[in-house]
Amino acid sequence: VIAQRLLDMIRDGDDPEPLALFLDRLMLNPLESAREELYLWLEAGDAPFTPDGHFLAFKRVRENFTDCHTGKMDNSPGKIVEMPREKVDADRARTCSHGLHFCQHAYLSHFGGARTIIVKIDPADVVSIPMDYNNQKGRCWRYEVVGEVDNDTSKNKDHSKGVNVDKRYESKPQEPLTDQQKAIINIAASVSGGPLYT
Repeated sequence: VIAQRLLDMIRDGDDPEPLALFLDRLMLNPLESAREELYLWLEAGDAPFTPDGHFLAFKRVRENFTDCHTGKMDNSPGKIVEMPREKVDADRARTCSHGLHFCQHAYLSHFGGARTIIVKIDPADVVSIPMDYNNQKGRCWRYEVVGEVDNDTSKNKDHSKGVNVDKRYESKPQEPLTDQQKAIINIAASVSGGPLYT
């Protein structure tokens, strides 16, 4: 999955650094199962990476921006929502269970809610990817609400791509690529005939 994303970025002339930073963040996830399962979630859709190595996903909420399950968690744009990590179910075989939920665009039609928001998630904070619906939904313990899109899925399919280049993220200072990140990018570049990092 990651190799294909790298090849696509190189082919399209996109900066592969967000993907390299994503891999660094993913390795900080203490659950090996979550690290492996997140690849399945990425394969299930085209959720973009942010310049600081996080990724974007969709979520449905109530009209007042509270969560659909309890009605107590405020998911207004700009809010950081979290719960104790140990209370999030790490077993992907339990498809409906405890945790902060997120999904790929294609899953939105299977979930009710008056509003659709975009959440920014650190790969280190993902706990499990349930095995139903082709791995299109996930559970984490923390995310940031970065925007709202039209609840009509026919209108919002590509909206999350715009958030990927939001000035809020571009302004954050980034460390230069490590030798390991350059090596990963060069592997994909050598296969595709793309430019190499030196």
